[in-house]
Amino acid sequence: FEGRLNNPGHGLEALWFLMQAAEKKKDQKLINICVDVIIKTLEWSWDKEHGGIYYFMDLEGKPPQQLEWDQKLWWVHLEALIACAMGFQLTGREELASWYIKIHEYSWSHFHDKEHGEWWGYLNRRG
Repeated sequence: FEGRLNNPGHGLEALWFLMQAAEKKKDQKLINICVDVIIKTLEWSWDKEHGGIYYFMDLEGKPPQQLEWDQKLWWVHLEALIACAMGFQLTGREELASWYIKIHEYSWSHFHDKEHGEWWGYLNRRG
């Protein structure tokens, strides 16, 4: 909508794709740029009140048009975990290890259905 809509999950996914390509080309500069953007994306899209990564964000901080904007989806957290693990492996930046732990703990404590042994696909903002 008006070019302001951002989906952090797709952005994080694209960043780990770029890091894979950069690794093959031995382009450490691009890897470092990707890691910087991963960290900024997580800082920006993390729900500071309830935890988890928002499904949609508005680049100007306005309320997103999507009704499900504040949901937490399993795959967004998975893409974030992959991006953090790969970025840490390629750079050793401790911020990524910290984010990995934070996202991992949130995912296991909220998406895991302890009663039935499955995973919830979608959570409301409060988890």
